Amino acid sequence: MHKKFYLFKYLLLIYSSLYFLKGYAQAPTNFTKDYFLFIDHEKQIPVLILEDSLMYTGYDFKKTKINGLPKNIPLKDFKAVKHKGQTYIVDKGCGPVFKFENNSLNRIDKSFRHRNQFNASVFVYNDKIHFFGGYGMFTDKNIVTYFDEEMGDWLELPINSKEKPLPRSSCFSVLIGDELYIWNGSVKDDIIFADAINDNTVWKLNLKNNKWIQYGETEKLTASNRNIQLTFQAKDFLYQISFDAVYKINVLNNNITQYEFKMPTLIDCVYDPYANKVILVVKNHGNDTKNIYI
Repeated sequence: MHKKFYLFKYLLLIYSSLYFLKGYAQAPTNFTKDYFLFIDHEKQIPVLILEDSLMYTGYDFKKTKINGLPKNIPLKDFKAVKHKGQTYIVDKGCGPVFKFENNSLNRIDKSFRHRNQFNASVFVYNDKIHFFGGYGMFTDKNIVTYFDEEMGDWLELPINSKEKPLPRSSCFSVLIGDELYIWNGSVKDDIIFADAINDNTVWKLNLKNNKWIQYGETEKLTASNRNIQLTFQAKDFLYQISFDAVYKINVLNNNITQYEFKMPTLIDCVYDPYANKVILVVKNHGNDTKNIYI
């Protein structure tokens, strides 16, 4: 059942838990450069990298340098995942894979920049990094690819069902146990513009037998039509943040809980499962500078 909460006590908790990092002497505030924000799963701390190879680590954001930052991949095209207790970084279009250790990005693949699965759902299962869907080479995809670390290259997962979801990118997804759930998403109607996909099905991929089934309908899982939707998974729930609301999505119960939340210039978020905090990147009014909130 769709619920809406306007509780003053909850709002007070939300706003009292937000603190601006400007008070930290070394915190990167009002930065204009491209950035990459992620969690170092080995040290269990946040990391912020700027395009000039400056790096800030921990909640005190100690300043240091990053080594091995490639010049041919923009920071905006990086995505970090937890893999074998450490942080691996992939190209969002699929291809290059880096292991983050000792303040360095160490490339471990023998691949190339595929540019074939931008805005894919990225997840780790059975000690392998997977991509579902995405857009590239002028088409949307419904394939699942995975990185074989021994080979150093990407392979396509064989699907053992005739039923498959429609090709799409930017869909919502959550991995629960051995099953991947996906719904909604978009398809490109030309090179620039994307339209919401005409599919109201929640699809489930059983990763033990590689079979897709139609799990349910998305009517109750469609949160909103906001201009910005940032998501992260915590336990078995998918959280979605928009300009003026936070949604907690329970796909197994086809249920959304909505909380009021105001941050109209929000552009990015990263969830820290160790501190149970959400790190937000906010664009300042009137210029291109960015600040960080917790």
